[in-house]
Amino acid sequence: MRSVGVDPGIEGYSCLVVTETPGQPPFEKFWPAPVEESRRVGKEFTYSPAGMVEVAQEWKGLGADIVVIEEQQGFPGYGLKCPYCKKPKVMQGVASTFQTGMGYGLWIGVIESAGLRLRVVKPQEWKGPFGLTSDKKASIAVAKRLEPDIDFRPFERVPKSRKPDHNKCEAFLLARYGVRVLS
Repeated sequence: MRSVGVDPGIEGYSCLVVTETPGQPPFEKFWPAPVEESRRVGKEFTYSPAGMVEVAQEWKGLGADIVVIEEQQGFPGYGLKCPYCKKPKVMQGVASTFQTGMGYGLWIGVIESAGLRLRVVKPQEWKGPFGLTSDKKASIAVAKRLEPDIDFRPFERVPKSRKPDHNKCEAFLLARYGVRVLS
């Protein structure tokens, strides 16, 4: 089984997990979300559609059986009130909500146009079998427990990083979900 997991955020990753030889450790490969320098004032990076196409073509060339992507939703507007000042706390800005939706839509379009089998899963659907909630530290702990030899640091983006990246761990876990539950 060759499963790709996609954490579709601008700082997300994708991961290919290949489990074809019984008794052998799985093969994993990671790709950071393809980004390019933004032409918008105030934004450093934006998604690179051409880079996304290249990554999807690489998955296809590596024989990916399925691509599992986490369903995204925005949280615009105001949320809970601050317990101290009683003012509403912003959950996610409009621009951030738009960027989340744009990246998610681009990934779906690129995956579908590449002719790859796509499975969109809600966070609770794929996290449930691993006993996870929305806690990012728990995702890191589970990924490290499943594959202690994988370096989950974001060295592709931050060469001197010392801590594992939850986006990279979640892409890995999404791919493992594809192998574990969808095969």
